[in-house]
Amino acid sequence: MLTKRLANIAQFAKAGDHEKACSFALEVVREHPSDVRAQLAAAYASDRLGHEATAILHYRIASTLGIPNDEKAKYFLGFASTLRNAGNTEEAINYLTEARREFPDRAEFLAFLALAYHSSGQNSLALATMLKAGLTAARQDGFGVYDRALSEYHDELLASTNSFKNV
Repeated sequence: MLTKRLANIAQFAKAGDHEKACSFALEVVREHPSDVRAQLAAAYASDRLGHEATAILHYRIASTLGIPNDEKAKYFLGFASTLRNAGNTEEAINYLTEARREFPDRAEFLAFLALAYHSSGQNSLALATMLKAGLTAARQDGFGVYDRALSEYHDELLASTNSFKNV
């Protein structure tokens, strides 16, 4: 029964009916407050509508319940992005840094980390991180003969921040 209801939430969202997805997700989570997938559905649906406070609440509850491995990447990105949007940039940076350790080859984490650095006023580090995201996302030699040069610019930007972050 719960699995079918969670699938319905996903169908509403896929169809673009985000209000209905959110309303239904909040109803499901009220009925199943100890189910991590219900909490995540409520977090994602609230997040999609820009209801950061509600989304953060459900992300935090989901975290205490234990995020399933198949949801971790989506959870990290969603939660960190919402934290950044709500002005909690340091916490967002911490989550994205943790996500980078767990998913080192995923360029999307670097891109969102760059946004968080930018939001925190660390603009050189943000640019270096976004450059690294581009290099990571590109296919091997995706920037042709410029891979080496762009990698060197990345290193220079990172060095100019006096930071030795793992970017």
